[in-house]
Amino acid sequence: MIRLIALSPALADAARKPHRFAALTGAHVADVAEQVHVVATQDAAHRARVGWIQEWGGFLAIDDARQQVVGIGGYVAAPDVDGAVEIAYGTFAPYEGQGYATQIAGALIAQAADSGAVRLVYAHTLPTPSASTRILEKHGFVQTGTAQDDDEGLVWRWELPLPVSAR
Repeated sequence: MIRLIALSPALADAARKPHRFAALTGAHVADVAEQVHVVATQDAAHRARVGWIQEWGGFLAIDDARQQVVGIGGYVAAPDVDGAVEIAYGTFAPYEGQGYATQIAGALIAQAADSGAVRLVYAHTLPTPSASTRILEKHGFVQTGTAQDDDEGLVWRWELPLPVSAR
């Protein structure tokens, strides 16, 4: 089972001190400590640009059975005025191919649905079939077109309308 914990400057610092990180989170960083520090620092910089709302930020994904950080996920920003929110997710290299990214995406979708503020969840992928496109398809997303990403260029846009009962 995956648990999401909000990224913070304290976690970024603690990632380089495994005992402190374990005390804060109940999980180990093991061989991904530097990656956790980097993504937590990047998340803090992104939040400084777009505004920081904890529930709509970045998260570490922890496998509670292993008590191990296995990946990251989050929302690019808070839901817009139409109730649309973009998700992003990933698994650290030692944990790829084990279903974690699918679980992380699912946890983000569930959290967005539970918020009552989201009507549509969307994501962007590179414009080619991939593990990420399969993850989105598993969750019921449909590719609706393309978009221009500042970092990646042309990307596919995927959308998942949430049921009315989830709002």
